[in-house]
Amino acid sequence: RRGRPVQEVCRTPCFGRLQYDEDKLSRLHPKTEGWIEKLHVSRTGDPVKRDGVLLEIYSPQLVSSQQEYLLALKNRERLGSIEFSDVRKGAEDLVELSRQRLVLLDVPAHQLRELEESGEIKRRLHIHSPFSGIVLSVGAREGEYIVNVRSGRGGGRPAACSVRQNGGALRMSVR
Repeated sequence: RRGRPVQEVCRTPCFGRLQYDEDKLSRLHPKTEGWIEKLHVSRTGDPVKRDGVLLEIYSPQLVSSQQEYLLALKNRERLGSIEFSDVRKGAEDLVELSRQRLVLLDVPAHQLRELEESGEIKRRLHIHSPFSGIVLSVGAREGEYIVNVRSGRGGGRPAACSVRQNGGALRMSVR
């Protein structure tokens, strides 16, 4: 039953299993490969705030995708006044496609804005917490090379940081 203390459920010694409510958990896996350069959470039990930075990774793929986006922006600017509409359209499409690639790689909106405003490539990608809660596990450490679990490539470690949402209940099954 929900909300009852364990002592009320088990008045005599009993066996059971406690589990976190899966609806209140998040496991974070970056969508790109790279090196963890800065870890903002270091151990289980660390509190995190919604949108707080959990870790920062350096990824050559992200750096080259940013370079491509900046080149597309410059190209669109140069070709914006050209009389051939299909050339202007092609430049606009390239901007949109290169920006979409960064979005699909989970580059946070604030880092996209900074890139567009400054024109400077960001070396590190921020991985943010989806909600306020408690760190349940840290799967990798600073300096480690991480891989995208679904890429099928070896040679690195899958990075997973698990976070339990505040108010996330435990579930208990008693036998």
